[in-house]
Amino acid sequence: MTAATLSLQLWLLPPLVFLCWYWGSEGGGWTWILGIQLACFSIVWAFLGIATLQALPQDRLVVGIGWIAYAGVVLVAGCFNRWKLHRRLGW
Repeated sequence: MTAATLSLQLWLLPPLVFLCWYWGSEGGGWTWILGIQLACFSIVWAFLGIATLQALPQDRLVVGIGWIAYAGVVLVAGCFNRWKLHRRLGW
């Protein structure tokens, strides 16, 4: 979904959403929405990096470090939430 959006091939999004539903529905209920949510996050993350590089073209290293650090913060938050739910729900 990220590549389709960044290349402006928006006609590919409905089939990709269908595939998220098809493969994600095996997990039960509404888990296929997670695929769409992750695609939206990656699109925003890509556009954030592009816009920042356009605004600060001389500071590629700083922009790259900040861009990767943002993804790292999201990773740590996701791991913490998974750990917290794991302990509470007893999975």
